[in-house]
Order: sequence, then structure tokens, then C-alpha cells
Amino acid sequence: MAIKLRFIHLWKTIMVPIENWKEVVLSDAVGPAKVVYRLWDDWRVNRILEKAEEGGLSLIELERSHHRIAYLMRVQRAVEICSSEDVIDYLAYALIGGIQSGDVDSKPDFAQIAITSLAGLTKIELDILVLMHKQGIYHPPKPVFDGAKTRKVFDFYKSLEGELGFSFETLGSIMSSLSRTGLVSSYVGSFGDARSWGSCQLTPLARDVFAYVDFGKRLTS
Repeated sequence: MAIKLRFIHLWKTIMVPIENWKEVVLSDAVGPAKVVYRLWDDWRVNRILEKAEEGGLSLIELERSHHRIAYLMRVQRAVEICSSEDVIDYLAYALIGGIQSGDVDSKPDFAQIAITSLAGLTKIELDILVLMHKQGIYHPPKPVFDGAKTRKVFDFYKSLEGELGFSFETLGSIMSSLSRTGLVSSYVGSFGDARSWGSCQLTPLARDVFAYVDFGKRLTS
């Protein structure tokens, strides 16, 4: 518990302007919304920390270098706008995998780009990305037309339409939005036409992000 409290203190003092926390903690007029936010924020911090401990990362390990602190800050920013436990867990796995793989210290810029791509994801967007990863819907290394792959991608999105209960047009809008993350290649033309199936697939960045996540999962299982 002492370690958790110290971590929460570190999180708040390093990653959030101290004066803002003084407003929340010391104010005589702390409203219900501020209290709820603070409790929710502490819960998310604890969840990230617990996963990190399961993955072999003590507080000392998390503080070991300025690259790790910067990486942790990016996780914190992503967590602040996250309302899904599943997305928080994926952020924790990516935190563990990025540090334990050595990339955070050896390739800090690359690792920070990877973790930032997860920021702002909703549960539905994460579910789609995970299904794409499991089905191997990755952009080919070379832009060569492959009829079998095109059919596989088309069938995948048709199955998503039924599984998620969205219209094809809504699914197209979600996929277009996901291209903002760099994890999914943007499509050309109209979603579902013959040209679009060479795109709208997971990018090399997504492959690396899932490598972090899968590594983090293995370390915590």
C-alpha cells in the first residue's frame, strides 16, 4: 500500500501540475464531481501499477530513466480520457511490454510513438483492432494485389457488420476514424469498394504495438 501511495504521489506531482492537485485536495469547497474524478483517477493509477507489478516492474524500475518517466507520462495522458477497463489494461500491457522489451530505453522515440497511438481509443475501436490482429488483417509489406487476401478482408468486415450490429456505413466511419491512430491504413474511394481493400488494414506500427501488448500479457499471466 505504501508503494501504491508513493506511486500515486509521483503520478500526480510529475504528470499533473501541482497547483491543480492543490485545488482539488486542499480546497474547502471540493465538489462531488472533483471527488469522483479523483477517486476514479486513483483507481486507474492503481490498476496500471498492479499490472506493472505483475509484469515485474517495481516503482524503482518505472523511475529508472527519464525515458521511462516520459513513457509513463504518455500512458497517464491516455488513461485520463479512458473510461474502459479493457483499454486501461491494454495500456498497462503496452507499458510493461515496451519497458521489458528494452525499447523504451534503446528506442525511446519509437516506443513513445507506439504507446501514443493507443491514446483516445474507445472500447469498440479496441475490439475491432483486436479482432483484426487475431485474424491477421495486416497491410502487406509490398502493395501487390492479392485476390485471396482481398476476399479475406472483405469477409472480415462483413462479419464485423453482423457481430457488432453496425451498418456497413457506420463501420466505414469507425475505420476512417481509426486511421488517425496510425494503427490502421486509411482507405481510398468508398468503404467496401474494390480499391479500399488494399487498405483499411493494420499497419507495421500496429504490429509493434501488439507485440508490446502480447509480451506484457505473457509477463502477467
